[in-house]
Amino acid sequence: MRTRRPGGAARRAVAAAVAMAALALTGCATSPGAAVTVNGKSVSIAHFWDNVAACADITGASSDEIWRDIGTYTVRAEVARVIMEGRGIEFSEAELASIVQDGVGNHALADPTCKAVILGAAAWEMLSFRLGADQFDAAVREIDVEINPRYGNWDPTNGRASGSGSLSSNFGPR
Repeated sequence: MRTRRPGGAARRAVAAAVAMAALALTGCATSPGAAVTVNGKSVSIAHFWDNVAACADITGASSDEIWRDIGTYTVRAEVARVIMEGRGIEFSEAELASIVQDGVGNHALADPTCKAVILGAAAWEMLSFRLGADQFDAAVREIDVEINPRYGNWDPTNGRASGSGSLSSNFGPR
């Protein structure tokens, strides 16, 4: 005859609840340390905030003012990279820099970290012109993009990262 320990079901229920809470708090991102993952390649939270800080310094804006834009540019750069690699498309740095607007954009090219963000966003724009709207939109929708839930969500139809996220800590400054 099998005997049951008192409280065994209760312990299992508590363990299950703890496991579910842990999963809920980590969100759905591929890695809890990732700000965004595009086709399996993650951009860490630390790298993302380094980008924000560098571009804030160059533009004179605060991190509070530009983090959403840098989030969008970061995702766009990674999506463009995946599409370009898959189709064998390359743009020179000079081509990408040529479409950066005068003023703040040119200043941003002076900082290596912010330059990478700005040129990545420029690659998105050039790729959209090269492929044409319909083909580009279809290619973007094929790319797997996961944004850490604290940081909002990705909308491939308008190419923007938006929202404050589903957890109490939002995409805003750390």
